[in-house]
Amino acid sequence: MSEQATTILFIIIGLLVTIILALAGFAFRIWMRSSQQKIELSNKNSEEIEKMKARIAELEFPVKLLWANKQREFSEALHHPHAKDHEMDELLEKLNKIDITPDEVDRLKVLLLARSKDMSDDVSEEERIIAARMAGVMNETVLEQLRNLRAMQEHFPKTKEQS
Repeated sequence: MSEQATTILFIIIGLLVTIILALAGFAFRIWMRSSQQKIELSNKNSEEIEKMKARIAELEFPVKLLWANKQREFSEALHHPHAKDHEMDELLEKLNKIDITPDEVDRLKVLLLARSKDMSDDVSEEERIIAARMAGVMNETVLEQLRNLRAMQEHFPKTKEQS
């Protein structure tokens, strides 16, 4: 091959390598831009999630207060002076004081479900509805109240004067 042909071949190879490297650089730049956009979107989503978490936390407190008030109202409506209701009355009182164990919560739920199906004359339709509603939501909320109370008691233990 002549010297001129070799030079042209080297020039063509050089141009091809340059074009390939330029295309690779361009593809890399597009990939980097796409990755950066994904990171920015991820950061934005994280910020939005944190805002939502904060908003949920703000809403949880009033809902918990509302439930505590409803729980007291329900307890008062379900309280009976009859001897057959003595166990439920005691558990409702413990519930209102948040001095109830998880086993007692389970027992109260059983009694509430029984009350919701009790068709005797001394149980009104309103009491059956209240008992069913209370049984349906109490496990989650009561157990959370107990966890919160226990955590507070551990964090702020009673002194001898308070006992």
